[in-house]
Formats: sequence, structure tokens, C-alpha cells
Amino acid sequence: MRYSSATKKFYLEITSAEAITLEVPATVILTKYVGRRIFATGNLNIQTGVLFVTDATDLELLPTQQNLIPTIMVSPTPTSTPTE
Repeated sequence: MRYSSATKKFYLEITSAEAITLEVPATVILTKYVGRRIFATGNLNIQTGVLFVTDATDLELLPTQQNLIPTIMVSPTPTSTPTE
């Protein structure tokens, strides 16, 4: 999520070239989420690209970094190479 000081609005980036404007109740403070990934629910106006958030409690913070899951690297079974 990003904040524009020029427009004084919050934007949810959905791709590197596309963003949705967030309209939230006046009592909600989103500044702590700037630069982070969030999950927001509400009513989306497709024509204007504005998401009207239904409730402040519907915002869910997701981790800023992915947690790697340890895995075992599988290597091919060694085979002998014929020599001439």
C-alpha cells in the first residue's frame, strides 16, 4: 500500500502499473501500513477504481517478507560414465 502526499490518498498496488484508490472511514489510520502488503475488503467501483472499505476491522496485515520453507534438494542418482 502507498500514500500520496499530493492527493492525500492511500493506494493499493495490484500490479507494478496498476493501483486501486482506497476510501476508508475517517476514524481509520492507515499510515502504519504504508509500504506493506495488506488485505482489504469492501465494495469496488470498477469504473472509478476506488475500493470503499467496509470496515476497519476488515484490514488484515500480511507479512512483509516471505517465509522460506526448508526443503531437501534432490540430486540425480550418480551413474558411471563409460571410458574408452
